[in-house]
Amino acid sequence: MRLTKDTHSLHKEIEVMRSVRKHQNIINLIGYYVKDDAVSLVIEYAENGSLESLLTQLVNYPNQITIHGFIDFSNQVVYGMQHLTACGIVHRDLATRNVLITKNNVLKISDFGLSRKLDGEGFYKVTDDNEVFPVRWTAPEAWKERTFSTKTDVWSFGVLLWELFTFAANPYNTIKVMRILMSRVENGLRLSRPEICPQNVYTLVQCCCSGNANSRPDFPEIINCYFNN
Repeated sequence: MRLTKDTHSLHKEIEVMRSVRKHQNIINLIGYYVKDDAVSLVIEYAENGSLESLLTQLVNYPNQITIHGFIDFSNQVVYGMQHLTACGIVHRDLATRNVLITKNNVLKISDFGLSRKLDGEGFYKVTDDNEVFPVRWTAPEAWKERTFSTKTDVWSFGVLLWELFTFAANPYNTIKVMRILMSRVENGLRLSRPEICPQNVYTLVQCCCSGNANSRPDFPEIINCYFNN
């Protein structure tokens, strides 16, 4: 259950979650309750917490997870994101902190606070100049043009892949000033290959984080070309 006084934001989240058809890799909205200025959002229970939390626990016990385990996690996230795309939703905040795990190790994409419906051309244009984004996970065109699409979610998935193989390290953690980070990423800075990351997976990270949004694969292509081979 989540409580907040930001009723406008939470109603947006509820609207998005209600528009998403049920899928095993998407957290399920059970219901919500409004009283005065407080909104209670009731979602499916994920007993094992967030993927980020699991990874930070495993950093001291790396032998407890195999490359196959990382690939399975990646695969589940892709299937969830493919479903969101089919529902016409852009998540805009995909990261390991926003992926939950059930007791049966089923991954569930969660936290739809920034998620929005795409327009008929497949874009969502930000109109609020004060809206902030998770810069370290956000594609450059979204900063510059304040426009999101499935391809910006693909960029975020590339960063999530990198997170998996670094046990949830903070992307670009040596750069503290967001303005500097944005400039450097726009000019070609990319995440380096984690030591335990297979080359073919890192190649996927690079493809997902291409500076040209049209060059990035879409989620069905990721499934068919990378995870089903």
